[in-house]
Amino acid sequence: MRAVLGVVVALVVQLQTSGRVYNGMKYGKVGRNAARGLKCAVHSAARGGAPGRGDFDKQRTRGRQGHLSSGVNRRYGYKSDRDFSMREKFPKRQYEASSVQKMILSAGTIGDLLGVTTTNLEYLDRLNVVAAYRRMAEITSNRENSEKDKTSGNKQGRTNKMPMRNHDNEQWKTVQRAAQICAESDTLSPYEIASIVASMRTSGPRPDGRLLLALQESAFRKINYFKAKNIAHMLLGLVQLRVVPLAKLIRAIDDKLRKDMKDCPAHVAANILWALRKLNVSPSSDLVYGLVKRVLDDRGDTVRVKLLARTLWAYASFKDNQDGHVVPMEGNIDLLDQEASSFSESEEDDSTSQNLEDARASQAKILEALVDKLLQRMENGEKDHIAPGDVAHAIWAFAKISLKDEKINAIMKRNIEDNIERFDGYDTTNIIWSLGKLNCEAPNSRLVASLEQRVVAQGQNLLPQGFSNTLWAFATLQHIPGDSFVELAEQYVTHRANAFDAQSIGNTLWAYAKLTMRITGGERDALMAGLYRVSDQFVPQELSITLWSFAHLELQVMQDVWDAVESPLINKVPLMAAQGVANTVWAFASLVFQPSDAVRESLLVETRRKLHDFTPQALSNLVWSFGRLDWTEEVQVLVSTSMNHLYEFNTLEATNFLWGLAKCRYCMPRENWTDIEISIIQRLGEFSDQGLVVCLWAIARLQDRFSEHFADCLADEMLMRDLNQFTSQSISNALWAFAKMQLDPSQDMFDRVQDAITTRLSSFKAQEIANSFWAFAKLMKEPRGGVLIGLQMQAESCMEDLTSQGISNILWAFGRLTYIMVDKPFMDVVQARASSIASTFTPQEISNTIWAFGQMRLQPTKRMLQLLLQSGSSQMESWKPEEISGMLCGLVKLNRSPELDFTNRLQRQALRTADHFSNEGKSIVLWALETLQVEVQYPMQQAFCVDDELVGDVEVIEGNKITLEEEPSKNIQRDEE
Repeated sequence: MRAVLGVVVALVVQLQTSGRVYNGMKYGKVGRNAARGLKCAVHSAARGGAPGRGDFDKQRTRGRQGHLSSGVNRRYGYKSDRDFSMREKFPKRQYEASSVQKMILSAGTIGDLLGVTTTNLEYLDRLNVVAAYRRMAEITSNRENSEKDKTSGNKQGRTNKMPMRNHDNEQWKTVQRAAQICAESDTLSPYEIASIVASMRTSGPRPDGRLLLALQESAFRKINYFKAKNIAHMLLGLVQLRVVPLAKLIRAIDDKLRKDMKDCPAHVAANILWALRKLNVSPSSDLVYGLVKRVLDDRGDTVRVKLLARTLWAYASFKDNQDGHVVPMEGNIDLLDQEASSFSESEEDDSTSQNLEDARASQAKILEALVDKLLQRMENGEKDHIAPGDVAHAIWAFAKISLKDEKINAIMKRNIEDNIERFDGYDTTNIIWSLGKLNCEAPNSRLVASLEQRVVAQGQNLLPQGFSNTLWAFATLQHIPGDSFVELAEQYVTHRANAFDAQSIGNTLWAYAKLTMRITGGERDALMAGLYRVSDQFVPQELSITLWSFAHLELQVMQDVWDAVESPLINKVPLMAAQGVANTVWAFASLVFQPSDAVRESLLVETRRKLHDFTPQALSNLVWSFGRLDWTEEVQVLVSTSMNHLYEFNTLEATNFLWGLAKCRYCMPRENWTDIEISIIQRLGEFSDQGLVVCLWAIARLQDRFSEHFADCLADEMLMRDLNQFTSQSISNALWAFAKMQLDPSQDMFDRVQDAITTRLSSFKAQEIANSFWAFAKLMKEPRGGVLIGLQMQAESCMEDLTSQGISNILWAFGRLTYIMVDKPFMDVVQARASSIASTFTPQEISNTIWAFGQMRLQPTKRMLQLLLQSGSSQMESWKPEEISGMLCGLVKLNRSPELDFTNRLQRQALRTADHFSNEGKSIVLWALETLQVEVQYPMQQAFCVDDELVGDVEVIEGNKITLEEEPSKNIQRDEE
């Protein structure tokens, strides 16, 4: 490193001590030579390695032609001087004639180079300086890595450069520092400034901001000496570097190009226009118009089809802001929407309206001319030798401006089919994305299938953005990829997701969700790691779609990833469109994940602010989501607006809306419930089986808010359906709803429900079994033996999923249906399960369980009973009067007396809640304690002493009514991908 610094110091000394002043600028012969040497070194290294002897000979030949001699003076306006160029002073001096140059070129290490340059500093002329820089690049560049990258990479793999080593980075920084000094001292010519900027995108580490600033400042000061091609070269370099240029430099370029527009070649004009658009600057309207006219006036077809396509997109995406300048429009351009927007803005002022109309007409004519010129070139593809990349750029341009036309599509498809085997990965992915954006292909078309095979052939050489765009296009076109592509996707995402940006991650997740592609553990982990890395780079739409995809894919998201997503979400929610807010709330609800308080408040604020921008679908999904998230108080902000769209809801949206109201137990005027009832009855036959049962479940949960006629209509509609096609969840929910409403189904309905249970028996889950048993007991309808035994056997198979609430409800049902046939092995398994989760039982569940065993006169195991009583003792302050009396009744029938400590605590709890006991309940408690031979404490006797006699046994509380709240289909769409 010390050696490198020595070389640079030597060159800088020469630069600063040998200067002369021309036109107010310090420009010395060695300084200028150093600048040229620097440009040669950087530009050559940018091509993948150190320059060879042949490259230098080419540069020397250029010098003979005037590029590096006195011709430079005439070209850039500098005063002629015989010391300006050493080659002019010694016109016949050959490259090999200098012994110093020979020593420089033969130096094998940085140390040798340092010795030669410092010892012979006074003899360094321009050629020697160039040789010194180029030799330094030869020594420090990694030829092996460069050659490997050159042989293994194609156009898609052009960013796969191997990382530079640390000392290489440091040496490049040294070269950049020397370039900064040259730029600040104005010793670089326009050609050299443009060449250095353009070379930076592929050479060494990212350039320092100070170097770029110095180069732009120097370009601003010398703008009068720039030619159009120099400006184009420099702007293209800034595009590749993704650097925002100085505003004053853009203004100077604008003035310069408008003055010299007649000298600007057509292909240069096309490059400049495209670069200005990519840089997101606001040039003058006259400049943009002049550049486009130069392209249109190209009579010799010197502008490639690729540049024509870029010109079309660039011109279409500039919008006149009526102050003499144009502004770039973000995102994809819809020309029809653009015209409508311009028209609506012009209604207030007649003169403004006329100006906008004229501008729009002029732009339309130019766009039409560009399209015609582009199509003419495409139609003559074979004659004009159109390259595959040109075809890809043409269809890309049409997609970017949303230009859909059958004639254009036909020409594009013919060119795609003719060149399909010649497309590289970059072109193929661009074409697939364009087809998806234009949506001009049928699902699983032959053309898309052929392009898919081409993608598979490119394999791992695809760029991350190109691969994610391909997935997005397949999902948009509803093209189901084959096994080869699915296998490629798994490998690519697993190993390359670390290179995905935020948009690529969002597109990939969305495509997987839309295509219902199976996501493996490796893919999930890679995408989650990538998401964590770029979480702060998401734009609002990408963030909402990513969350939406999480929900559709039912991904298990780690807490650290959630935290990374929620952190930027607080500031991104206000920037979301109404659809994005709805998607985000729906995603949280589907994943049953409560957002942080800050995110929740932000979502509620935006919901209220965008209330009138929501579509009927979004409104129904929001009501559903609020219900699932238990945001019961906030749902009222949605209901009044949703009621205005009641008759616009389709059947799925109406189902979601009603489900959300039922989940929140929302209260509103009777006439509103009547409107909902009428809107559903009018199209009851259009509801799906699931939707029909959800409506039945909702009115059961809302109880008295609907008429009995509504429930009868739903029951009659069910009788008209094939219940064997209902899911197990729908069957159990329907039974639960009938029991909840105490709506006694007809025998025909009951028989058909039992037949459906038998058909779907193997798919019943633990909670659905518990719901079904509870409903049978509540309706006091004993199922057939086959149904009863079948449900018990199915419950055994999923016993590990059975909760304490499910166990207590099943046992409560058995206790209520006293003569029901209970399988002893099943009861053994149930008691084992209850013992293992005894600590999760609530007082009500403990009371129901013990009461049920007493009703069945079935002795529970000593272990289970002891564990349940221990759990009840730890929750004694939560026991309610009916739970105390129910448990004691069960213990009496089982003749099982609890421990003294438990009964003492139970009496104290009963005494605390004595005011809530009925007289009958008090009598039951005293009777039970005396029967169990438990000493009743005196305060207890005084508080529970009643005159009424206990007449008989009392049926205690019903079991918990588990409500398996069926989730309506998750069918929310995005406006934009």
